[in-house]
Amino acid sequence: GRMTGQKGVDSLIRDIGDQLLLEPSARCLVIGSGSPELEQQLESLTASASGLNRVCFLRGFDPLLANSIYAAGDFFLIPSRYEPCGLTDYMAQLLGNLPIVHRVGGLVKVIDGETGFAYDENTPEALALVMGRALTTYADDPGAIRTMQMAAVERIARLESIEEQRRRALSADPAGQSAGGKRAGECRCGQKQQGNREGKAGGSLHGHTVGRLHEVRKARRQAHGPPVSSRR
Repeated sequence: GRMTGQKGVDSLIRDIGDQLLLEPSARCLVIGSGSPELEQQLESLTASASGLNRVCFLRGFDPLLANSIYAAGDFFLIPSRYEPCGLTDYMAQLLGNLPIVHRVGGLVKVIDGETGFAYDENTPEALALVMGRALTTYADDPGAIRTMQMAAVERIARLESIEEQRRRALSADPAGQSAGGKRAGECRCGQKQQGNREGKAGGSLHGHTVGRLHEVRKARRQAHGPPVSSRR
């Protein structure tokens, strides 16, 4: 993804180096581009004594390759300083890759210890602690990791279904009126949404959440396989 200060990549680079010293079996792959300074730091890490053959940096971005990385990884690090929306955590979870996130903005939906790992303080030390906790859980309690993988997928299916989105819209507006004055089930243009191919009712489904769900489903199809949690 984008390698910028907003994404917390500077903290990530430092903590990767520390974790490599503490966890001899740990491996890390980073894909993205951005700040030349951050890119140079990652290149230096890959060539260092601790990072050689253990840290891989792929400069640039390719969606299909990214989806394969989602599916292949065990943990997906998202140390963003702020995150208005947050989509990558869902994409990782749907492919069995547990997110490790700074609990901010759109990333607060990751439940620490249940659907991933999360930390509150925006510091490299806090990130290092939660990374260590995740790796310890992976080594000492693989059953807990499996349970978290399955819980993450089930939670997305439950909370982001079309039926749930329609229920929320109607619960928030008992009269069936949307914020723009249209009735639930109508577009802004006034035309009713058509039901889906399974015959389920359409709704006022132009929200960003449903858009995210469509994207993660597309990403899962492109990865050419079921979630990692179903193959382990």
